[in-house]
Amino acid sequence: MVSLATLTAEFGKKYKRTNAELVFDPRKRVEFIPSGNIIFDLVSGGGFPRGRISEVFGLEHSGKTALTLLMAASQQKLGNIGVFIDHELTWHAPYAEKTYNLIQDNETFTVFQPSCIEEGDLIVDELDKLDKLDYIIFDSVDAMRPKLALQRSQMKDSAIPGSHAKAMSDMVHKMLGFAHRKHCAAIFINQMRAAIITKKYEQTAKSAAGYAPNESFITTGGHTLRFYASLRTKTEYADKIVDELGMDVVMGAQEKYGTRKGSQIKIINVKSKVGTPYLKGISNFVFPTPDNPGGWQRGLDLLELLKRRGRVRQQSSRFVYNGLKPEFAEWTSTGKVVSEDKFCNSPELMEDAEQLLKSLIGKHDVSKLLDMAVQGEDFTVDEIDESGYKPSTDPNFDDFTVPGSNDPVSEISI
Repeated sequence: MVSLATLTAEFGKKYKRTNAELVFDPRKRVEFIPSGNIIFDLVSGGGFPRGRISEVFGLEHSGKTALTLLMAASQQKLGNIGVFIDHELTWHAPYAEKTYNLIQDNETFTVFQPSCIEEGDLIVDELDKLDKLDYIIFDSVDAMRPKLALQRSQMKDSAIPGSHAKAMSDMVHKMLGFAHRKHCAAIFINQMRAAIITKKYEQTAKSAAGYAPNESFITTGGHTLRFYASLRTKTEYADKIVDELGMDVVMGAQEKYGTRKGSQIKIINVKSKVGTPYLKGISNFVFPTPDNPGGWQRGLDLLELLKRRGRVRQQSSRFVYNGLKPEFAEWTSTGKVVSEDKFCNSPELMEDAEQLLKSLIGKHDVSKLLDMAVQGEDFTVDEIDESGYKPSTDPNFDDFTVPGSNDPVSEISI
């Protein structure tokens, strides 16, 4: 009789590797790379998971690339190393530096621009030689076309059917091992297309596609990525941010209904092997102007989160913030725009608000239950209910109740 321990030891001798080097320790919690966007970090469970593949997809102008650039900028400040593989050939260094403070210094961050997926594959081979790599971003899946398909399209000949999906399947399988070895986050940005004949698959797969089964949209590059991704996040336009006193920079006059200065972006955790799926949140993004760098508005996100939890009250045009520190126990300000500017531009207030939010969310940390499950500890439905996190009675599958609030996630920023 051969025991499992003996078999494992023999296996390690045969391949000159121990079993621990082949698989992750199941008792070890997955490490995350924070994105810098507090809504995404809450929705995803901590950010982009290391050693795993993540996918960010959505329609045009929905903040996909902006989210990854913010993550890259926040990691650059910490000295972490990352690579941006720009298959779309649209990298704009001045914009990245102005809006995100992301500098292409070739020490902590660099950009490659391959012309086809084969060149991107060679770049990945070279990156495998690095001693350290924290994240790698591919922008985007639809632009990762095989060289042969591009040549045939230039010759006005029909491309090989399924060549893009086959090439992406090979790349995804390669990145599985790459991300595991380098312990880095592999992030694919993907686009959505109007699907012509996908009804049968979508209705069969139900929510596996990441959106309503009857919706005629689908991500590009085949289905391999959606199956192997540990985290799939959909971004979509939710509402516009309007400056009521804004001026039309083109016509030089004040617009009747105000000037649109940004967008509210809904971030949806479509699939997660590292946390709780189907969480939603809304984040604020302001467009860059000559006078304002714009970008993701962490202060506005914090303000909205605390409003929903009753720690920021708005009485007419008067704002009242109940913070942690004594000096912020009853912080007041008058005027919506003025109050938001004061709140977002005060480092002390922002720090206090972040600590307050962490204390409020920490009381209902769902990840503790996930750790119990990973470590083999038993937990009951009663323990889940006591955690403060449980599904809503609403029949919709993606409508959850947030701890500390009576509002569903589908309606508020978590």
